[in-house]
Parts: sequence; C-alpha cells; structure tokens
Amino acid sequence: MKRIDRYLLTELSKRLAVALAVVLISLVIERLLRLFDLVSMKGGPLDLVWRMVLMLVPHYLGLALPAGFFVSIFLVVARFSRDSEFDALLAGGVSPGRFSAPFFGAALVLTGMSIGIYGYVQPYTRYDYRAIHYLVMNIPWVARIPELSFSRVDKDATVSADRVDETGRELSGVFIHMAQDGRDVTVTARTGKLLFGPGNAYYRLRLFDGVRLEMREAGSPTVTRFDEVTLQRDFATTVAPFRARGNDVRELSLGELARGGGAVRGAWTKAGVRAELHARLIRALALPFLPFLAIPLALTAKRSRKSVGIAVGAVLLVLYHYVLQTLQGLAASGRLPVGWMWLSLAVFAGLSALLFRRVQSNPGQNPLDVPLAVLDDALGRVGPLFRHLRRGWR
Repeated sequence: MKRIDRYLLTELSKRLAVALAVVLISLVIERLLRLFDLVSMKGGPLDLVWRMVLMLVPHYLGLALPAGFFVSIFLVVARFSRDSEFDALLAGGVSPGRFSAPFFGAALVLTGMSIGIYGYVQPYTRYDYRAIHYLVMNIPWVARIPELSFSRVDKDATVSADRVDETGRELSGVFIHMAQDGRDVTVTARTGKLLFGPGNAYYRLRLFDGVRLEMREAGSPTVTRFDEVTLQRDFATTVAPFRARGNDVRELSLGELARGGGAVRGAWTKAGVRAELHARLIRALALPFLPFLAIPLALTAKRSRKSVGIAVGAVLLVLYHYVLQTLQGLAASGRLPVGWMWLSLAVFAGLSALLFRRVQSNPGQNPLDVPLAVLDDALGRVGPLFRHLRRGWR
C-alpha cells in the first residue's frame, strides 16, 4: 500500500467514524425517548431500555452505513479538490481511477460487513428486541398484593392482605394459602414485605410474626410459629414465553432465506422469502458503487457550495432506497419478479459509473458542473429572499 493510499484511508476512516456516530445518534435518540416513556408507563426496570436500544443498533447501523460512507468519501475528495491536492495528483500522473482505488477497497470491506449485518446480525437482534418489548408490554411490573380480597397469584396459590401501603410493598394482616408437595399450607402474618427478584420476573414474601399451618393427608396438622420468614417459593409474574423466531421473514438469517426458510416456519410466503433474500444482497452490493457517485459530486463542490453536492447525493440515495423498498414489496406479493429489484441496482450502478467515467476521461470537466451551478445559483437567490421576508414579518 502506497503512502497516498494510507493517507486517503486515514482521512476516510476518521470522517466515517464521525459520520456513523452522528447518524446513529440522530436515529437512536428519538427511539430512546419513546422507549423510556413506554417502560416508565409500564413500571418496568430501566435497564430494559438499554437492552432494547442495543438490539436496535444493528438495524440503524445498516441504514447509516451507506449514508455515512457516502458523506465521508465526499468530504475527503471535496477537501482534496478545494486545496488543489487533487490537481497536484493529476499533474503527478495519478489518474482518477487510481485515486479512487483505496475508496473502492474500503467499499469492498464494508460490503462484507454489510452482508454480515443484514444477513445474520439484524435478524437475531430484531427478534431479541421484539422479545424484550413483549415482556415490557405483558409482565405485570406493578403487581401488588390485593387489599381485602383474595387473588390467585399462581396456579395453586392465593394471597390477600388487610392493609397495603401506597407503594404496594408494605403489608399487614397477610393471608396465604398454597399447595406444596401435595400438602395444603396456610400462612398468616401480622406484617409482610413484597420483594421482587431480578428483572421483576418473580417476587417473594418476607413475613413477620406469623403462624404456618400445614395439613397432611394422614396425621394431625403441623402448626409452626415464626418471628420472621421469607417464603422460598417464587411467585411467578411471568407470562407465556414469546413466540419462536422466524414468524417474520426479516427474522430469518441469510442462510435460512437461501434455503427457502429452512426448518423455520412463520407467517410468510416463498415469494416474500425470495424478495427479502435479494433485497439484502442488493443493499450490500450497492456500497462498491458509492465512491463512483461521491467523487464526481465532490469534485464539483470546488466550483459551488459543498452542501449542494451532498444534497444531490442524499436525494439519489433516498430515492434508490424507496424504489428498492417498493419493488421488494411488489416482489414479495408476487406481482413482480425479483429481477426488477436487480434492475434498480443496475440503474444506480450505471449512473454512478457514467458520472465517474466522464470525470476519468475529462478530469477538468465535470458533467454535473452546469446543473449544480444552476442549483447553487437558485439557492443563493432564495436565501436572501427568505431573510428579507423574515425581517418583514418582524
């Protein structure tokens, strides 16, 4: 690897790290606030919020990677162009194709990472997120002993209390009836405390100043007095287990999709499995073409505002994303063959390659100079107009 390659990759990696951090934070922060509201309203522990956010990171990383990679290439090349370093490299015999080589190498590495994220990490973390969300929504996190009424807290246990404080944790006049190893056990206590286990998955009762009555099938009952005791039985507050992974086609790994779903069964069709498989591959294989799109746009930034080139690239990426998403939906419903999805990649790749080819054959003449200059001029005229209108409204 030559010095120029190491230099370009260093500049690229620094900007890519910053771009991914900014995009990930902007995507996660809104969901984080919503999850805090959800868990706090349900009364669940806040550590579940961080577990759900952690499960969301691969999903948002898959969205952020193409945008962050494009922006980081754009910023590096725009700086080279603005400082005339690109012109110096051209004068030294470095062609645009050779200049783009380290970016293309980085794109191939990120493509492999994307296949791993889209194909294997996202399906499992998506399922884990839904499983935690199911627990948040269904576990009685604010469970409490009923006051002056009997409540079945387990399949063979009934609990009641004469008085319960506002927190639901301090009890008085506690009564418990339960079956234990084929025996009827009745426990009464003057006071008690409700103790929750880790994750509120179960609770225990600590009782003070009470009596335990145990009825055997044969023989006289056993009566035991106690000053303090903690019932070793864990009264379950859990709900039915969450469904098995694979009910949603997006929870299937790349290998399972390639096998048509494999041994996993869910509410999906074979057409949906094929569409999901091809969509994941297409999203990953679009990354190697991003340098061919970002470099022409960045070279134009020398003669216009940098934000114009980034805006045009963002529009193209968003348009490509939604076109692919629409075609995937049509292919999943069986109304279009999956070949149309690959056609969208071919169009995107062809446009990027065409722009880069023009730059490579005519480094000093960018085909985007004229339209971006017109757009830049229009934005320059609209900005003062808005400032004038704002002063008028004041």
